[in-house]
Order: sequence, then C-alpha cells, then structure tokens
Amino acid sequence: MKLFRLTMAAMMIASAMFSGCAGKDSGDGGTSPTPTGGMNETKPMVRDLTVTAYTTPTPGATKLYRFTPDTLSSKVNETVNIIFRVAANQQGNHNLVIPELGVSLTGVAPGAMKNVTITVAKDGSFKYYCNLNAGTAAQTSHQTLGMDGTITVAKA
Repeated sequence: MKLFRLTMAAMMIASAMFSGCAGKDSGDGGTSPTPTGGMNETKPMVRDLTVTAYTTPTPGATKLYRFTPDTLSSKVNETVNIIFRVAANQQGNHNLVIPELGVSLTGVAPGAMKNVTITVAKDGSFKYYCNLNAGTAAQTSHQTLGMDGTITVAKA
C-alpha cells in the first residue's frame, strides 16, 4: 500500500511538471513569442542614390568642382536613401542640399559620408547643390563652380 501511494504521488508530481510543457515553453521560463506579421507583411523597398563630391581633376571630367552623378531619378512615393560622400584627397568639407525636398547634408569631410532617407510625394525636377560660399562676395559659390545636379521624380 505504501508503495502504491508513493507511485501515485510520483505520477502526480510528474504530471504536474510536464503539463506546463505543452509545446509553448520557450525554454526561458516564458511562453514562445507569437509572430507579428507573416509572409504577407511587406516593408517598403529603399533604393540607394549615391552622390560623390570632387574638387580635383579626374580623367574625363569637364568641371573641377562637381557632383558625380549630376542627374538622379526617382518615382513619386519611392523611398530613397540619398548617400552623399566626398571623395578622399579632395579639398575641404562640402554640403549637399535639396531645399525643395528638405534635404541638408552638411559638413562632410574628404573620405566621409552622410545619408538621409526620404520619400518624395510630388513629381518634378529638383536641384541639388553644394551651398558653400553661397551669398558671399569674396568667394565664388561651389554651386556656381559646378557642384550641382538635378533629381527628377517621375509619376509612378
């Protein structure tokens, strides 16, 4: 009888212990996380648009101060990551601004980069340029020297 009671007690303890492990324990004492989303969940695609600033001659260049490329394209409601870099061994820091799109990447040193991710909600052509020395009579602005370009945003 004593053996029967011990066996029953052991079975009850074992049953209580294993009932909490019905496939939901994550091993850390909590329950397994429930996935939030699935195969149908989509994230917006982000496309990189890279612009590099140069202030020294390179083969085939027609301007000393320039952005390469000087034309970019996008579509309305497309999310783009604008990457602005200044090539190594260039002269001084530079900026890339697109006032109509609220973009201002400033103080980028040679060999460095900055970026901003935007989604353009309207179509059109928008100028981008380096605004250093703009509005000063003593020096020619970098934009006037050729450090500019255009991003064209087409209807989707």
